[in-house]
Amino acid sequence: MLLRFSRTVLAALIVIVAHQSASAQFTLLSQNTLHLGWGKDPYQATKNAYLFNTVIGNPANFDVVILQEVMHQADLAALATNFLPGTYTVVQTAPLGPGSYKETYGFLVRVPAGGNACCNIVQTPTGQNYAVYGGGGFSRPPSGVLVQSPTNTTWVINYHAMFGAVGARRTEVSKVATVIPQFQALTMGNPGQQYPRYIVGGDWNFPATDAAFTHINNTLGGNISIQPTGLTSLKPKGVGLSMSYDHFLWDTTIVTCNTPLVMPDNGSLPTFRLTFSDHLGVRINVQ
Repeated sequence: MLLRFSRTVLAALIVIVAHQSASAQFTLLSQNTLHLGWGKDPYQATKNAYLFNTVIGNPANFDVVILQEVMHQADLAALATNFLPGTYTVVQTAPLGPGSYKETYGFLVRVPAGGNACCNIVQTPTGQNYAVYGGGGFSRPPSGVLVQSPTNTTWVINYHAMFGAVGARRTEVSKVATVIPQFQALTMGNPGQQYPRYIVGGDWNFPATDAAFTHINNTLGGNISIQPTGLTSLKPKGVGLSMSYDHFLWDTTIVTCNTPLVMPDNGSLPTFRLTFSDHLGVRINVQ
């Protein structure tokens, strides 16, 4: 049976999100794009259009978007210019990953314009606009941009965990506890300046109840929140949802986040799966 959102539910969700977003410093979407850039037209052209017109929205529904499984063949800057010209500053990392299989992380940060106060990316004096975790132990080291909103500056860190064996995966995810302090210590070329605020989002390949998150919480002081916790990964051919893998993680004593939601599938899980991805996106407000 197809899982569908009624028009009434979708309308209510839009009203709630619009109302609660008004008080947010920035709205954040995390989305696994399932090998964006792979595949031939018309599949890839349809997928690109689905990302910008349906998932992100045209006009855009989010101030900051982080994307996982963006292949190096996908030119995010060109796509954004094609679908949403002038809306976002686009950052795409260098390819990351073991062996010949590599992915990039994608970031879209809304350009301040037309009365919108968000956002700027803090760059180093040499023009570096993102940072990559410098330690070992990751298939795809977490990468982040420093987002400057009207009153705060926040690291937005993007992470796609390895899949593989459960034990190795848990070891990798647990190491995020060492990633966060490294980002907090970065000065971005501004002597004496550090930026403690952060939120980590992405595809963790574990539910929020896993022991890896318990380790992160205990290591970082016991005030870590992991949200949302609903199911996000799709079963084969989109015949239902299976696992809770996509979350945001932050320290509640440092940054306030609210309204974590699993995004609706825009009508039909099989259509979403065949057109775009095997993961639903997650969104949150960052204050």
